[in-house]
Amino acid sequence: MTRFAVPLLLTAAAAAFAQDLARKAPPESDDALKTRVSQFYQHFQRGEFRQAEGFLDEESKDLFYNSKKNRILDFNIQNVDYGGDFRSANVLVVCKTIIAMLGSEPVNMPLNSDWRFNEGEWRMHLTEHKRPEGADASSPFGPMSFSQDVATPGSGFQGQQGPAMARPTVESLASMYRVSTDTLTFPKASQEPVSRSMTVKSASVGRLSVEKKTGPIAGIEVEIEGADIEPGGEATITFTYDPTKAEHVSGRVRVDFMVMPISQSFQVYLDF
Repeated sequence: MTRFAVPLLLTAAAAAFAQDLARKAPPESDDALKTRVSQFYQHFQRGEFRQAEGFLDEESKDLFYNSKKNRILDFNIQNVDYGGDFRSANVLVVCKTIIAMLGSEPVNMPLNSDWRFNEGEWRMHLTEHKRPEGADASSPFGPMSFSQDVATPGSGFQGQQGPAMARPTVESLASMYRVSTDTLTFPKASQEPVSRSMTVKSASVGRLSVEKKTGPIAGIEVEIEGADIEPGGEATITFTYDPTKAEHVSGRVRVDFMVMPISQSFQVYLDF
């Protein structure tokens, strides 16, 4: 359901942009979502996977049924990023779990999951990322072999044992990439298209990829060149504002991105 930070991870397509950094959901909606998220992960703490199924939308249940599910030791909701109508949200949860390939000590793993508000309650939505069965994959920790392409809380690595590795932390995962800037400034008034660019550089030993999570923004085109980043390489993200395709944009526009498979998010702010 959630995409684990080290194996192939699940993300969902439902993320929207926020033009106001301080924008918050109505308290009752925020409380309802966090309660549902907490209840879902509490089932994984207790190993109650059948009960956890009830927190998924119908189109996601087959993925859940077919995925490996292990218990987690603890969890903490770190961040909630709402869509524009507050009926969708991306939730970052840090789970404490044991990954056999990394040793017997618990590690903190960040997981992102998408939630949608339907028929009066919040439900998790899953999206499958296809990979041939048993295919080798390049991870930020080096080449890995996986036996499945769906990861759930606590599932950890699948496949062959390898040499001992440093256990990942939220901090070490965040250090695996660098962004050149998080703010780009556009002219307040322009009659012609204007472009601004920034880069994402890999500092990992395996392949990373950059995905745009924000939905379409009227008048603003986002292009990622070199989205699959080899070790030491970089991706270039270009933002083009075309005033002929939308009404005048003002203030600050936020665009969200995800670095996979380490499930790390970052934002770029476009100031007009």
